[in-house]
Amino acid sequence: MCRNCQKSKRECLGYDPIFKSQSGPPQIQPAPNSVPQPHSANAPPAPAPQAQASYSQSPVPQGYAPASSAPAGYAPAASTTGGHQPENFNAIDPALAQSGQNMQPNVPPYNGVHSLDPAIRGLHGANPYGPPPIPEPTKAKRLNISDIFGICNHSPPEVPQRTSPVPAAFDEDFTTIFVNDYCQGLDVMLQTTWFSTNNNALNRVFADRSLHEEAAYFTEMIKYKASNTDMTGVFSQEARLIWHLLGTCKHAPPSTNGANGSTASFPEDDVALREVRARLDILEALLTNQNLESNPMRQIQYSGDLPEPKRAEIEFWQALGDFAQYSDSDTAPPGAADHALAAMRNVLHMQEVRDAIYSIAIARHYGSRTGGFPNSLPAPINQHADSDLNKLLVAMSFISHESRSATQQVLARICDMAMLSWTVSRSL
Repeated sequence: MCRNCQKSKRECLGYDPIFKSQSGPPQIQPAPNSVPQPHSANAPPAPAPQAQASYSQSPVPQGYAPASSAPAGYAPAASTTGGHQPENFNAIDPALAQSGQNMQPNVPPYNGVHSLDPAIRGLHGANPYGPPPIPEPTKAKRLNISDIFGICNHSPPEVPQRTSPVPAAFDEDFTTIFVNDYCQGLDVMLQTTWFSTNNNALNRVFADRSLHEEAAYFTEMIKYKASNTDMTGVFSQEARLIWHLLGTCKHAPPSTNGANGSTASFPEDDVALREVRARLDILEALLTNQNLESNPMRQIQYSGDLPEPKRAEIEFWQALGDFAQYSDSDTAPPGAADHALAAMRNVLHMQEVRDAIYSIAIARHYGSRTGGFPNSLPAPINQHADSDLNKLLVAMSFISHESRSATQQVLARICDMAMLSWTVSRSL
């Protein structure tokens, strides 16, 4: 018994009782929009989303995680004007978090599209029939990226073909939405400055007819039809658009007359362009349970005098590429995926996007090895932070948290897509 407990005659826990581990994983409130599961009938009702009159910067509906609602512990989003570097975030390492504590203190209950199934919570109280048998682990099926656009059980609507040019007013409105809500988030997601430099992404949107019409349709839905349209499906529509915006790095440069800037700063063999394309391929493989034939990040040659932050960034994406190549691969060297995860963890450096991507990798790795993933996980037997189940629960909780409280909407929708992949890849 420690001296403090001996003096106060209280139960000695060996440490301050305020840090006493809880009896189950973090309590995740089910979202009001999610489809109820049969076993969640006794779950407490979630608070209704707080009504907002209008979004402070754009007409994008609330609930998308504007910067003003960022959780404590993360730096506010920087201005999107001019060049910028990806942010440093005061994030926690999800692998080190105690599964009995909230990811962020003083954060209100989740009120987004969906959250973790209540079945992952610890079951309190005695069960006279004993615990149910734990299902065998289920290996995830390979997916196409379009399989995980359908957030909140809504597939994104087909984009109607236009018989006339997109109105200039739509282009102006989309430009405002893009600058306020997506441009910086695209850069942050892949830790680059390519999308914002010289309006690379926006110019390619307007140069590609299919993507241009999709952007106009999205603008029309959220700005002009929001008052008389069911907006539940807009999340899936946004996820599809965000992925296609990320894909602009693979579009050919638009023709230019030199009046509106130049695209010459990123020729096809430019390291920054090759880098962002490689990272998009890696992210897609991660989300869809695919295996890369080779790691594209290992094929890029860098100079030897890189500053330490850039070196850590490269090491993170190289390790993530190794993971996407070796995870669940029958031909992978023994322990290759675990080694890649350890290498990623060593260079998280409190950056929000790395924490989220690392958590997605953890969920993929341990989810395929844990029976009942994702909706019927057993209660943890102990609170040992290094157990596979606790690592999985912490990662799932962090991804769920980011899907509605990330500082960037792009990251929030990617987390939604990751969560959807857990069930879609295991459905019949």
